[in-house]
Amino acid sequence: MSSLRARLFAAIAIVALLSIALSLGIGAYLTRRAVERNTLRDVSAQFDLLAQREKASVCPFCRLGELERFLQPQDERVVPVPLDGSSAFLPLQRAQRLRRGAAAAAGRRRGVRAKPPATCRPDGG
Repeated sequence: MSSLRARLFAAIAIVALLSIALSLGIGAYLTRRAVERNTLRDVSAQFDLLAQREKASVCPFCRLGELERFLQPQDERVVPVPLDGSSAFLPLQRAQRLRRGAAAAAGRRRGVRAKPPATCRPDGG
């Protein structure tokens, strides 16, 4: 590789490979973030539908066994929590907002890998 043409070709090939690797890495990262965001939005919508169904029910959360069997293959579960802030799944501030009737949208803090709880009031509100 003593000729100028060979050295230029090697430099261009290295830059091209680095550009491709960087593009693939950034694309994979952005795609993963978008998939996580859409999954959280879909799970939140599912639990909002569940909350609306249970709100119209005579006995809210009486059929949790059926729902658990449905969610088990998806590695999900429903955990009814008290709205007094004593649960590890529901912080006090979020429980207070739910008691005031705020929407129960799921969210995720940066750096937290655990799945966030989607919540709804047991009385259907």
